[in-house]
Amino acid sequence: EPSRTCETPWFRLAPSAKSLGQALAKQARGHQVSRVGVLYSTAPYDRALGGSAADRFATLGGEVVLELELNPEAQSYAEVISKAMRAGVTDVILAASPRAGAILINEFDALSSKRPRWFLSPLLKTDLLVQNVAPQALDGAFGVAPKIYEHGDEFPRAFSKRWQGDEPLEGAYFYYDAMALLAVALAKSSQADAPDLSKAMLDAAGPPGEGVKWDALENGLGQVARGRDLYYTGLTGPLSLQTCGSRSTGITSDWTVEQGRIVDLEE
Repeated sequence: EPSRTCETPWFRLAPSAKSLGQALAKQARGHQVSRVGVLYSTAPYDRALGGSAADRFATLGGEVVLELELNPEAQSYAEVISKAMRAGVTDVILAASPRAGAILINEFDALSSKRPRWFLSPLLKTDLLVQNVAPQALDGAFGVAPKIYEHGDEFPRAFSKRWQGDEPLEGAYFYYDAMALLAVALAKSSQADAPDLSKAMLDAAGPPGEGVKWDALENGLGQVARGRDLYYTGLTGPLSLQTCGSRSTGITSDWTVEQGRIVDLEE
């Protein structure tokens, strides 16, 4: 087994803001965008994603004609929109909260004679956004998000039953996987002569052993306590971790908006 090279072990199950920003830039270039405006809020996640998108877009041969930070609490973005219009921006990469995104998109739609094409961050893949913008304002928009492998209705049904009818957002799949992985690791660690939670996390994330799914976790934890070699398979796909704790593969998926609805794009 390769030795750890990290001074502090961190475990990341979702793609980083940097990698998602790079995917968003690649998506825009793949749609033949040559000039783009990049707008992102001052929130650390949005700044990291937006900055990464701008850098990657340039390395892919595109021109970033405008890169601006947005105050996430602003009531209007008219000044930002004015700068974008003066720069001739027709395509926009946007990383912001749904609230800020809705204000910006609505104002852009009202102030500009030409509706821009939007490329949206994962936090904007929500009905909170599309339901609060003008009709058709986002039609034809694209976005990226961390890939979810489990598309059945069993997990949404179980989640809804537990949380008074609420449907799970995509982030809930990653949160569940994180806690399930930790639970299996704690069970493994408690059986070791010299408990090492970091090593147990790596052992709990993949073979060798037998896989246990999210809906068999209670039984699986009991089997681990009795010495059986199990690992957690994950709602979001294989959880194979590198020695420093990052997922070996952080795959993204594409989505679009059609007639006011978010639609996942098939690969």
